[in-house]
Amino acid sequence: MSVFSRHDQLGSWEWNIEGDRLTWSPEMYRIYDRAPVLGPLDIAHSQHCFTPESWSRLISLVEISLAKRIPYSCNVEFIRPNGEHRWAVFSGEPVLDSAGNVTGQRVTVQDFTDRRDAEEQLQLATFRFRRLIEASLDPLVTISPGGKIVDVNEACEEATGLSRLELIGSDFSECFTDPEAAHDTYGRIFAEGFVKDQELTMKHVSGRLMDVLYNASVYRDLQGNVLGAFAAARDITLRKKREREIIRLNAELEQRVLERTAELEAANKELESFSYSVSHDLRAPLRGIDGWSQALVEDYGDKIDDQGREYLAQVCYEAQRMGRLIDDLLQLSRWTRAEMRREKVDLSSLSRDILGSLRQQERQRQVEVTIAPGLLVTGDPVLLRQVLENLLGNAWKFTGKRATGTIEVGVMESSGDVKDASSGGPLQPPPLRPGTMVYFVRDNGAGFDMAHTTKLFGPFQRLHRLNEFPGTGVGLATVQRIIHRHGGHVWADAKKDAGATFLFTLSGNTTTNKVI
Repeated sequence: MSVFSRHDQLGSWEWNIEGDRLTWSPEMYRIYDRAPVLGPLDIAHSQHCFTPESWSRLISLVEISLAKRIPYSCNVEFIRPNGEHRWAVFSGEPVLDSAGNVTGQRVTVQDFTDRRDAEEQLQLATFRFRRLIEASLDPLVTISPGGKIVDVNEACEEATGLSRLELIGSDFSECFTDPEAAHDTYGRIFAEGFVKDQELTMKHVSGRLMDVLYNASVYRDLQGNVLGAFAAARDITLRKKREREIIRLNAELEQRVLERTAELEAANKELESFSYSVSHDLRAPLRGIDGWSQALVEDYGDKIDDQGREYLAQVCYEAQRMGRLIDDLLQLSRWTRAEMRREKVDLSSLSRDILGSLRQQERQRQVEVTIAPGLLVTGDPVLLRQVLENLLGNAWKFTGKRATGTIEVGVMESSGDVKDASSGGPLQPPPLRPGTMVYFVRDNGAGFDMAHTTKLFGPFQRLHRLNEFPGTGVGLATVQRIIHRHGGHVWADAKKDAGATFLFTLSGNTTTNKVI
């Protein structure tokens, strides 16, 4: 009995009226935190162990109990010697002799302070938890293993248009547009213990829909038994709307691409037809002009004076020049539309081959050539050969008036501020990432005034007079279009009568090496 009393903090005391004797059980000393050697408190001194309100209520009930010979029970707040306030239940009854006279009183005292504090903490925790789930903007719901709703928060009420009382006890699946999918969802929760990122659509009583992403997991008792599941829904209506809009826009874009591709193919076919007309139909009149002019000189030359023959020679020259312009224009169109294939290309080898051919055509020229070894790039070999033929051909042409021409083919690594290795002056490249390889063709030829560089890469734009250097002005336009097709850039740096440097980049050609 004493073990249970100690565990339950249950003490007792008896009061004998005739001898005014008070007897305490051992647990009473522990409840009051009083040393047993001091003995029990008498009634008079007990008053100081209670708050005034509790003492007044207790004494009143004791007097009524003794007077009417009935038991009593009340909760009181008492004070230990260290000032600690505690709570206990006092339950008493009068002790009667055989004649029914009151001889004393028997009282049990149970300290329930710890239980009361625990209950208060539990109530506080419950209140905080409730405030926490109500503060959530996401619908939250607790469901039983049978799929019935046990509790919801205000966000869930707003999402469904139903009150908490209406929702509690209803089937969880009824909150969604697809009850079967929702039923499968909570079936998986209790089968697997959780569900993650399950997409469902909640319905409002007004018919409004809300796409949600559900996450849920079960909760258990201390023995591990599943009591229910706690689920949270995240509103993804806006995200789903954007996804649908993106799908729609992608479909429209794809359709537009198909339409533009068809239009481009039609335009290319028209361009090919036009190119054929240019190459075939326009050549015939030019050949006629040239041929008839030659015939006129041959058949009637003795009847035409020197001035007339000079005029006819000029007509023949212009007709032939027009033919070369048409050829270059067609070539520019072909390079622009030619199908690309990417592979490893050795620019060093191509440069040696091209300059070797140029040297064979003009063996009398004195030209010093420097070609950096190992200029390996990725690109179309045919198109890149055309780039080098144009750039090296220009360098060869514009160094023609030098006693000794110099031509250099090389590469440098961009550090974000590319500098001309020869002059030290700044180039005008586009923004370049560090590590971008910049290839160049440099010569000591006629050069040009940088003030006119806006015309440099335009078709038929020339910076020198035709009687100084021959050409149609299409070569650099071809170079620019081919470099752009390779995802690169081309630019130049020059000084009049001090040479020129043409530089270009190619997409995907970067390295961490230092300047070569």
